[in-house]
Amino acid sequence: MGFKIEKKTSSWHVEILAIYEALKYLQENHVINKQIKIVTDSMSSIQSISNNNWKNNNIFIVTEIKKILKILMDNNEIKLVWVPGHEGIKGNEEADRIAGQAITDGTIYPFKEEGSYHLETIKQQILREFVRWYKERGENIGKQFVVLNPDFRKTFWFNENMNRKFITIIERLRIGHALCPVYLNKIELLPHISTLPVNVEFLVFSELSIIKRKLYYYIQKQNIDL
Repeated sequence: MGFKIEKKTSSWHVEILAIYEALKYLQENHVINKQIKIVTDSMSSIQSISNNNWKNNNIFIVTEIKKILKILMDNNEIKLVWVPGHEGIKGNEEADRIAGQAITDGTIYPFKEEGSYHLETIKQQILREFVRWYKERGENIGKQFVVLNPDFRKTFWFNENMNRKFITIIERLRIGHALCPVYLNKIELLPHISTLPVNVEFLVFSELSIIKRKLYYYIQKQNIDL
């Protein structure tokens, strides 16, 4: 029994459809009093079926699999087994043969796209648009920040539990917009660019600094890369 999917979809969706079809075959053929193992190399598919969170319970194919499993397990012992790439698994060659044959003469699968698939597509499109805007905006506003972060990151070194003033100080240190020799010269408070090293030690221990020593030790403790 081989199927051919013509529409573009994810490998996860194909793997979980295979599990669904195997269970549906058992149900339609009224299999009872059997010990059944369904083998897959898709750990994400097994996790989607076993996890009972809101996201998985709102994926149609996952809810259908759970319904069929519940019915079949009343009269059978069923296990979903994960193996790395079907290595050494009996029947793997036959499964590969059927899959290869289905590419040319397999039955076209009545594929229904999940709402979650469209949602992920929309999220990726929004992210691409945001990255484009981020880079274009960085040409005029926040240039120094974009220089430090040319590729937009979803996570940064700071978090919501940190004080905003502390975050601002650290970012100013990173872009040189602080009481360091180059910046002091730029705003004409230092007549020449000092040969002193431009580093955190200078900012903390020089007489020009207004940053307290505890900031220095906090930075060291947090392993923040400046």
